[in-house]
Amino acid sequence: MWSDNILNWQLYIDPRFMSIKPGFLLMQAIIDIAMANKIEYINMGSSPLDAESLIKYKESWGGKKSDISYYVKYNMPGRILHGLGWK
Repeated sequence: MWSDNILNWQLYIDPRFMSIKPGFLLMQAIIDIAMANKIEYINMGSSPLDAESLIKYKESWGGKKSDISYYVKYNMPGRILHGLGWK
């Protein structure tokens, strides 16, 4: 199932440092290796809706948006942090 996929966990560039893009070199190397090994897809991971620079980065490499279903279960510190109460 996953033999034709590579997972690239989020490479994020802080907008203050857009002129320095070391992640681009890494991404190009990943793409070159993938192509040499006939890998068809690179899973670039999910992006928060408000992470515009991350989304633009992924789209600049040909990334396409897709909706996924997910479930979040908060532990007690997470519930407190997000104001969800104790239960």
